[in-house]
Amino acid sequence: MKRDELIAKMRPILVKRKEVLRRRLNGELTHLNNNWDRDEVGDESDGAVGAQDDEIHSLLAQSESEEIQRINAALENMERGEYGLCEECRQPIAAARLEALPYTTTCINCQRTSEANRTRGGLGADPYSPDDREESTADAAD
Repeated sequence: MKRDELIAKMRPILVKRKEVLRRRLNGELTHLNNNWDRDEVGDESDGAVGAQDDEIHSLLAQSESEEIQRINAALENMERGEYGLCEECRQPIAAARLEALPYTTTCINCQRTSEANRTRGGLGADPYSPDDREESTADAAD
């Protein structure tokens, strides 16, 4: 599939997904706003369930907002003629990858490299990984 055909195919998919996410995000925010001023009625477990429910809606809203941002970036890249180019190596991203994840910004090779670097303690490494905890424990003992 040619790049122009791919863009023509992916644009409406991205726009439709963005609209779905906007509606969901609006629902999550409405739920949170409606519950913001709620009177605390019931016992402690009712309050805990309500707080947990709010936390779930907050996390969903955050996830939906982040996905909308990625979609907007993909649409902007389409306008600039950069859609489908890996932001790391500037090589074309495979059409199958773009069809699976239309707002991806990296080719599979660069994504694998990035994930491998995180796993080995590079940027974005988990500060609480077992290796780091062992080192921290050893440092604290000194």
